[in-house]
Amino acid sequence: MINYNRIFNYKYMKNSNKITKIALLTAILCIIAPISINISMIPFSFATLIIMIYSTTFDKWTSFFSIILYILLGAIGLPVFSMYQGGLSKLLSVTGGFIFAYPIMSLFISTFNKNDSNIVLKYIILFISNIILYTIGTAYFCFISKTSITYGLTITVLPFIITDNIKIVITILINDKLIKILNKIAI
Repeated sequence: MINYNRIFNYKYMKNSNKITKIALLTAILCIIAPISINISMIPFSFATLIIMIYSTTFDKWTSFFSIILYILLGAIGLPVFSMYQGGLSKLLSVTGGFIFAYPIMSLFISTFNKNDSNIVLKYIILFISNIILYTIGTAYFCFISKTSITYGLTITVLPFIITDNIKIVITILINDKLIKILNKIAI
C-alpha cells in the first residue's frame, strides 16, 4: 500500500523545492553570465550582478550551490563563462580566480546580509564582497600571468570599479522588490 503521508510530507516537498530553485537559479546564471563585453584581458560580465542579486535575495545555501553547480557545468565544458567559454582551461586561465571567488563572494553576502532595509549597510556588504572578488581574482591573475600586483590591479580592478558600483546600486534597488514578488508567488 502507498503511504501518501510520506509522499506529501513537507520535508520532502521542501527539499524538492530547494533543488528546483537551485536548478532554476543555475540555469538563469548560465544564460546571463556568458553575456560580456571585452574591455581588457578581463571581460565585463553580468555574472557578478546575478551573484549579488542571488546572494541578497535567496538563502545562503541556495545561492551558494547554484553558483557551485554553474562552475561545475562550466568546468565540464559548457560555454557558461564570460564570452561563451567553458572548460577547465578557462578556470586555469587568468580569469579563473574570479570564477573561483564567486562562491566565496556569495557566502560573504548571504552571511552578513539580513534583508533589512538599511541601504548603507547593504552597500557596504556588497562593496566588501567585491573587494573579496578583486583580491582573489587579482592574486590569481598575477600568479598565472606572472605579473606584478600593480599591473594586476591596473588590468583587473581599475577598469571595473565604476561598473561594479553600478551593479551594487542595481542590486540594492531591485532587491526588496524582488523579495516581495518572490514571496507573493511563494518561491
